[in-house]
Amino acid sequence: MSSQTRIIVLKQKNLMYGAMIAVSVIAIILILMFCFRGKSHENTSDDNMFQYTAGVYSSTVVLNGNPVEIRVTMDDNLIHHIDAANISDSIETMFPVFDTCFNEITEQVIQNNSTQNITYPAENKYTSIVLLDAIDHAISKSIQAE
Repeated sequence: MSSQTRIIVLKQKNLMYGAMIAVSVIAIILILMFCFRGKSHENTSDDNMFQYTAGVYSSTVVLNGNPVEIRVTMDDNLIHHIDAANISDSIETMFPVFDTCFNEITEQVIQNNSTQNITYPAENKYTSIVLLDAIDHAISKSIQAE
């Protein structure tokens, strides 16, 4: 068995194309990972560790120049009800997913007794985030009131 040294000759142009393709594929994979990571709204504070002050707390969201009041009703340990007041016809026209999105989110918040680990469809991402922030702001008023 004799081993012979083999010499492989590659053109510099082929090496450059290969390197550019490899870097491009890695960049695309990284971009896709950042774009499509988890779609849940994570809150940094654990609301279940706090005892709420009973009452009705509100927060205002402005949608297309129209204010919508989000009211959260709670007692010392539970979130009982969340509703939206002052919804004008223009909001229902401009944001047709508002009612559906609001109902889905409020069900989850009441069930979890928190705004943590709430999921929503990707197509309603921005409406959901605005609503969750408003609900979270109203809940934080209850915690700060102690």
